[in-house]
Amino acid sequence: MTETISEILENTLFDLSDTLKLHLIELNENRSLFMNGPSQELIQRTFNISFYQGQKQAIEALDREIKTTTDENDLIANLKRYSQDVEQQLLNVIELHTTTYESEENLRLAQSLDSYYHCKGQHDIISELLLQINKYSI
Repeated sequence: MTETISEILENTLFDLSDTLKLHLIELNENRSLFMNGPSQELIQRTFNISFYQGQKQAIEALDREIKTTTDENDLIANLKRYSQDVEQQLLNVIELHTTTYESEENLRLAQSLDSYYHCKGQHDIISELLLQINKYSI
């Protein structure tokens, strides 16, 4: 029996969600780093948290989209639009950071990096779904 694109995407999201859960478990197991770890590991943990939040947000949004869109062509168009929106957000964050950063603006830098990794997490998820669409369409 041939799977529909919606079923393929739902299965892919399910796998991505399981992978995300494993990463979150690993992150929680390393919680002792919160106060005691080297600063670069604390920073990496923060980036990972933002990245995983972005992935979770994308998984939830794309799951809703897959479940509510009945026409496969509309679904593909909506996913491509979502991908373009996330890519534009990434470009905006990069542009904002590179054009407005001054040495005393540490908060803006932190917000930019948080937004960047959040968007990267979303981008990671939508890219995987678009890869599945391309495999299915060939």
